[in-house]
Amino acid sequence: MKPSLLAVSLAALVLAHAPSHAGEEAVVQLTNQHLDLRAVYDPGARDPLVVLAVDEDHGASYTPDQCVLVVGESARLTLPAGTPFGNEGDPIHVLPQSQDPDLLDLGVSAEGIPGGVFAGDLSFRFSAVSGPGKLFLWKSTSPGSYDVAVDSGDGLGVTDQLVPSIGGHEHFNWGFTAPGVYRVTLVASGRPIDAGVDLASPAATFEFHVLPLPPEPARLRVVGIAADGALRVELAGIPGSTHEVFASSDLEVWTLAGSVTLAGSTREITVPKSGSALFVRAVAR
Repeated sequence: MKPSLLAVSLAALVLAHAPSHAGEEAVVQLTNQHLDLRAVYDPGARDPLVVLAVDEDHGASYTPDQCVLVVGESARLTLPAGTPFGNEGDPIHVLPQSQDPDLLDLGVSAEGIPGGVFAGDLSFRFSAVSGPGKLFLWKSTSPGSYDVAVDSGDGLGVTDQLVPSIGGHEHFNWGFTAPGVYRVTLVASGRPIDAGVDLASPAATFEFHVLPLPPEPARLRVVGIAADGALRVELAGIPGSTHEVFASSDLEVWTLAGSVTLAGSTREITVPKSGSALFVRAVAR
């Protein structure tokens, strides 16, 4: 596993104005809620149309940077023959269009938008998908039927969109062909009745964690120097992941400074001073 590496010259380090993470909101892990990616319209806002993640079970709303959508390990299935998603026997991780209490019940919604605002329905266009595999959205109207609405494998275009009716919402099967971290970008748009052009939302990029996530190197950032000269370092990574932290003054001899398990996405650690230069690395376990 390739480690993260942080090199610091302690003699030249200036940390009086190091940025603080105090006051930052925690990122919410959404695992098995009834969740809608919803277009919200507010004509008085700077961005009149935005896309939020709305937790219907708890009445909470999140901007894309406030939440992670988790696809649990029970979503893993094996493809039968005759699907457009891969070969028979290949794995696929599916959030189903019918509710499974162990998984996210994920819809796309234009609920809450009154009639008489838009001339027709809104569209949710998938403008970008990044990740270790492909993303497919489809409906199954009968056994063996696959009405595919979004396919990131053949290049996203104007046809990769969902069109829920104003005031309503729809559910699809969301299929990911490999575990890992995906970033899915949506843009909602529609034509206001009194306008000659479409109104579009800012691009909304939602992060999906398709489990199990592979180990990844931690990210290291200097946040200060302790009174005894030890280096204060922020370790960032996947919540629940464990990392061994090593220190060296010459990149040849490395000393184990400690083992850290992240309860959240970040944790501050202290590394003892060693000479005028200090190299720190973290290795995921």
